[in-house]
Formats: sequence, structure tokens, C-alpha cells
Amino acid sequence: MNQLAMVDTTITRPLANYHSSVWDDYFLSYTPQLTEISSQETLELEELKEKVRQMLVEAPDKSTQKLFLIDTIQRLGVAYHFDNEIKTSIQNIFDEFEQNKNEDDNNLYGVALRFRLVRGQRHYMSSGIVSIL
Repeated sequence: MNQLAMVDTTITRPLANYHSSVWDDYFLSYTPQLTEISSQETLELEELKEKVRQMLVEAPDKSTQKLFLIDTIQRLGVAYHFDNEIKTSIQNIFDEFEQNKNEDDNNLYGVALRFRLVRGQRHYMSSGIVSIL
């Protein structure tokens, strides 16, 4: 008989005896109490969206304020509400930059933010723009 066939190849692992969680299974079966938005909340939401939309439209395309606003809206995760306005603004920013490439912009954060936002909309902007500083 072959001696290799008699070797026990089972792997035994030490057990990790963790203590039970303080939270038990509370969050596994959690259902929120509020599942519907009231009409007052819907009205307030629409008013706030219009205020942000107005801020996007009124801010000059050349200003870093608009870049910061677009960046903040995207980071908050609500940019999908303002897709058209953001696309139009970034297109205008890109067009403005293409026309005035030699313009001095001493704010490195603003240049980097403009670069990221314009590239995020799939416009070509050379990475050499930072060397202008």
C-alpha cells in the first residue's frame, strides 16, 4: 500500500471566538420610519435646487468662484440635478481658456481645479498649463 495515501491532509485552523456585538442584529433588519417626503419638503427641495441653479448661472465663467461651486456640488453628490448647467459652464470655461491661453493665473489650486473639471468633461487640456505658473 502506498504510504502517501495515508497522510492526513486536513488543515485545522484555530477558532476566533469573538464576543457578540453590542449592536446585535439591529441594523440588519432596520427599516426607516420616514419613507415618504412630505409636500412641504418637496417644495423646499425644489426651491433650494433653483437657488443653486441660479448661483451656477449668475457666477461669471471666468471666476474661480464658479469652479469652487461646481466642485462643491459634485463632491456633495447632487451634480446630477444640474447636469446641463454644469456642462454648459465647463464648456464656457474651456472656451474662455482656449481664447486666453496666455492670461496669468497665479492661483495653483484654481488652475488645478479648472484642469480637473475640464478634463472630467472630456475636453482636451494640456497638462503643461501648470508650467505657465
